[in-house]
Amino acid sequence: MGGPRVTPKARDQIVLCWLQLKENGIEPSAKEVLNYAEHKLKSEIARGMQLPGLRKVQEILQEARAANSDDSANTLLNEDWSMASLNRFKISPESIPSVVEAWKYAINTHHKFSIRQAKWAAWLARLVNGGALLWYWSRKYTILEELAIATNQPMDSFPADRSLLLGIWEIKTLMITDYRKEDLTIYDGDSLTIAADGKNIEELWHGIDTGLKQFEQGIFKERDWNLDLEMQQLPPIDTIELEPEAKLVYLRWFTYLTKGPKWAELSVEEILELITELRAWVLKEQKCLKPISENPEETSESGFISSTPFAFSGIQPIPEDVLIKAGYSWARRFE
Repeated sequence: MGGPRVTPKARDQIVLCWLQLKENGIEPSAKEVLNYAEHKLKSEIARGMQLPGLRKVQEILQEARAANSDDSANTLLNEDWSMASLNRFKISPESIPSVVEAWKYAINTHHKFSIRQAKWAAWLARLVNGGALLWYWSRKYTILEELAIATNQPMDSFPADRSLLLGIWEIKTLMITDYRKEDLTIYDGDSLTIAADGKNIEELWHGIDTGLKQFEQGIFKERDWNLDLEMQQLPPIDTIELEPEAKLVYLRWFTYLTKGPKWAELSVEEILELITELRAWVLKEQKCLKPISENPEETSESGFISSTPFAFSGIQPIPEDVLIKAGYSWARRFE
């Protein structure tokens, strides 16, 4: 009469899909969530998972949205974080620099950074070093907390805990000995992975369907599959002597290119050329970042003094051909 019973696992996956689709601030429809779930969970469906129909998805999302907005404190945590948020949600002063690094990474890679994520970044700051990894891990725990709230269940952080706190040998042993095996293999499904040696190809976290993501979703995109393999051969951006600010400028431009009108049409070789050119430009131009002298007579020729530790002086704009190849026609006016 009412169709097959929806399992908690299927319900949770629908809610996770909803959370992931709305991560950047756009509320998806039930049909969009279901379509995304069918695409994302192909391998699970092939193994017997039954997703609910559209009407049931609408009910699940209605309950999730209600749970997500019932509590005023919870509504506050969903808002974008800024320094002004400290007036309403306190963070320990010693954690603020780490939270700021995670926030900078998020905004420079076109990701939302909520007060909830700032809370997790502050809590994890003593366990995780660097803005990139702090963004990565605080995002993981934020998704798990949002899932718990939306499904009215206690938060289970074990999937994230084991990845953050245990060694690979420990994790593999747990999987072999069947300790919470399903929880170990089914995570939040966003397919972001970190390298065991810490040398992460961070570009693969943003806008590319990696081999792992394709495997999990039961899809095959030859261009991105090969791009993943080729990019694994690149030196990680943390190893090419980029200044912290230059690294974030590079990631901002890279993620902007991935959203370009012609990005999907580019070949692996063309994308690698863009990455190489973009890296070379940032490496060259970062030399123009000069420490501000305490002596006003020694400031930059432009006379501009930044409120940051560097003066912006003489930096050339990004090469127009990089933007044009990605489909940003507005760059042609500067040719």
